[in-house]
Amino acid sequence: MSARRPLGNNAQPGKSTSRSMGRALAIPREADPLMNRMIRVTAGEHAARQGIVRRAFRGRVATPDRLLVEIEGGHPHRFVSIPAGAVEVLG
Repeated sequence: MSARRPLGNNAQPGKSTSRSMGRALAIPREADPLMNRMIRVTAGEHAARQGIVRRAFRGRVATPDRLLVEIEGGHPHRFVSIPAGAVEVLG
């Protein structure tokens, strides 16, 4: 019996099975234009509250568009996930 590691689903004999080897380099994406902008929430449990968009997840393949918003008057560095269509840009 040989003490070889089992190959994964897409592994080929003679090729490295390490996750970091052979991956395409990530192309840096431009920052979303909504990041660090003041918004007002128009729908949901945080409706009529204002905050600053800290992260934007839009245009992804398998997930709906979401914004991570830091609500004014809330705990600092605590974010609320809000659908991208439920906000109004203030400035």
